[in-house]
Amino acid sequence: PRPGRESRALLSKAAEVMASKVGEFTRLMMEETGATGPWAGFNVMLAANMLREAAAMTTQISGEIIPSDKPGTLAMAIRQPAGVCLGIAPWNAPVILGTRALAMPLACGNTVVLKASEMCPGTHRLIGQVLV
Repeated sequence: PRPGRESRALLSKAAEVMASKVGEFTRLMMEETGATGPWAGFNVMLAANMLREAAAMTTQISGEIIPSDKPGTLAMAIRQPAGVCLGIAPWNAPVILGTRALAMPLACGNTVVLKASEMCPGTHRLIGQVLV
């Protein structure tokens, strides 16, 4: 996994790139799903904010001390990445739900595989391009 500062910078940059591509996301979403322009634009801006929220979490991930039933011992929980996570995104709010499937698992240091909807492959592909 990447250090928190590096992950934070990458996710913050992805949020800015996503917001800058609102026109492209809107066009694709309208073509592929029949969404209205305002709904598509809302999807993009909310998803960019999800990436910002995930970026903020990267430097707040920590462990904790857990009460132990064994006298004289200390129990600790250390958070670590789970490994590879699967995100499944539907067509009806593709940018919001696709980004939601990726943002926090990436912030926690996981690899994420996104199963895109066959109804909006271009929209979901663009999310991947934003993250590269």
